[in-house]
Amino acid sequence: MYHLQMQEKKELNIWELINNGIDIIDHNKELKEKTKANEQKKTHTLETVANRFFELEKNNRKLKDDTIILSKQRLENHFFKYLPKKINVIWKIFLKYSFNIVM
Repeated sequence: MYHLQMQEKKELNIWELINNGIDIIDHNKELKEKTKANEQKKTHTLETVANRFFELEKNNRKLKDDTIILSKQRLENHFFKYLPKKINVIWKIFLKYSFNIVM
């Protein structure tokens, strides 16, 4: 029963798109591109890039595990923890001086 309801919703959505003059194929391509971009945003975070960097450094420079662990801990303790707070402050300053918005 559940699959039948989902199929009916899809068909209704398709008919709505057709009635609004939207090409279904182009619409599906746009949706796929958006989901791919969102997935890339998730995989290209600063933390994942840093972890990949440490993996490469460990293999290329033959660094000890202790060195890698210590460097990761430094980043987590002194950078990743405070980054969201800094972004909020920077955003508020940007809004204040760009659009004269006070928060």
